[in-house]
Amino acid sequence: MPVLTVNSYELRSQLLTSNVRGIVRLFCSGGWVVTIQFRAQPPAPPQFSSNNVLAFENIEAYARIVDMLRNEKPVSILVNAEPASPTLSLFTGQEPVGDGEV
Repeated sequence: MPVLTVNSYELRSQLLTSNVRGIVRLFCSGGWVVTIQFRAQPPAPPQFSSNNVLAFENIEAYARIVDMLRNEKPVSILVNAEPASPTLSLFTGQEPVGDGEV
């Protein structure tokens, strides 16, 4: 289960398309690319192919993830490609208690 650093990202908002309403693409350490498709229906398990991941999330999570990418540093992602329970976990680095937003 590698822990990857998110180096950069790109956003796409889909208008008047099928089920995909937004896309976040994360460019990570080790050459990994994680693409998250945000849909109206419930999320499905992620798909893995070498250093590429295609993940699916409910559209309600789009703003929360974009906010994390814009306002936190560092941001990392834990990739669990185990067939029995494939998951991704996006998280921030340690911050001091009571730091607050400036």
